[in-house]
Amino acid sequence: MNRQYNHELKLDRAVQHLERLEAEVRRWLGGHPYFVVSKFDPKRGEHSVWIRPEGEPPAELGLIIGDCLHNLRSALDSLVYDLATVYQEGLLSDRAAKKSEFPLYIDPDLFEEYRERKIGATDPCVQTKIEELQPYNEWSSFRFFMKTMGMRAHPEACHPLWLLQELSNTDKHRERHLTLFGPEAVMYREENADIAVSTVRDATSIKDRAKVLSYRPIDPEGEVDVEFNFGLNVAFKEGPPAFGEPADRVLWRVYAFIKQEVLPALTPYLTPH
Repeated sequence: MNRQYNHELKLDRAVQHLERLEAEVRRWLGGHPYFVVSKFDPKRGEHSVWIRPEGEPPAELGLIIGDCLHNLRSALDSLVYDLATVYQEGLLSDRAAKKSEFPLYIDPDLFEEYRERKIGATDPCVQTKIEELQPYNEWSSFRFFMKTMGMRAHPEACHPLWLLQELSNTDKHRERHLTLFGPEAVMYREENADIAVSTVRDATSIKDRAKVLSYRPIDPEGEVDVEFNFGLNVAFKEGPPAFGEPADRVLWRVYAFIKQEVLPALTPYLTPH
């Protein structure tokens, strides 16, 4: 039987939390904790539609998010510990065991400063691979938005491991992740109506009563028949780094990066070379 490493168990648990998060979000939204408001402007001859949330999502959702973040982050640290144990043939010093950690930096100087302390017990080739995975490498859009602070409007440009580091630190040291919800899709059916769908960038604009769509009759003398529905989700509260993004999408993105980029680069070194 092949050995199952601790980092694999941690990632499996992260998936369990993610699946539970999605189920709890569906259950909560199924109770329709919001109102769809429509108002007619006679001067413009136009109906405006927006979503009015009724309070915040349940606090439990923030706790599930925190549990998922903990398992994702500790999976990386456990991976470094396993790599060090293999390289040191099981003779890992107490200091190395306590200090082993997957470094995550957006400053290459900080990485070099802490390299020896955190990953000095691993194979030099492993250290090179980990350096290549740092958020300041191979992510041109991330570097650009870091310079311009445009990540507030474009959180999708943020490096997944940087998102993990920042969200994990926030969860551990400040507060659980309070969340708002925003629309991911607008579905509608219309007769005799010209519909304009507004771009709602983030969840906070929903809280601020941003217009989701508007419509006006094509034939002013005819009857207007409009039905619409919104695909909603739970999103991170205002503030970087995941400003307004659906929480489950952010966490799945981080998980996918670990599975598709980090593990293929490093797990080969779990077999002694």
